[in-house]
Amino acid sequence: MLNAYLENDPEKLFEIKNRIGEENYNEIKEMVHRIKNYEIPLYIIHTVDEDEKTIFEEMAEAFTRINKEGVRITNVQLMLSFLAGSLEGKLKNQIMDLYEKYYKKFGLELSLIIRVVLSNLADITQTQLSKVTQIKSNIRRIVKVYDPILADDVIKRTDVA
Repeated sequence: MLNAYLENDPEKLFEIKNRIGEENYNEIKEMVHRIKNYEIPLYIIHTVDEDEKTIFEEMAEAFTRINKEGVRITNVQLMLSFLAGSLEGKLKNQIMDLYEKYYKKFGLELSLIIRVVLSNLADITQTQLSKVTQIKSNIRRIVKVYDPILADDVIKRTDVA
């Protein structure tokens, strides 16, 4: 129905309306209208400096403040975002592959998968992963010890099912 609505195809819309009934059609039409007209907020943050303090601490704090209105992101997910820019993309892709597999199988959340992998990769405790103030030191630690072969091994050990 979304395509028919966006393409403004009266024949398809009429066919859908006859198939699902007017009440369902109107409900779906309203939902499609809300999706089509939803404005995604975009924030541009300008900084005076671009040093490590700005990148890790101030940007993490700014992101956390801005994100309060949307879907909450955990410190661990924020750390993974910073890591994605610091390490090769393969680690992020491997973590996301694990997440998709274990979410479908057991309903495990992304933050749990990230916690296990990062903890095993750099010997970081769960408490350290949870603290915003330690994002910078955790990322430094992970980047320092990161080795693609070790990461592959950690992923394999994590992927037990």
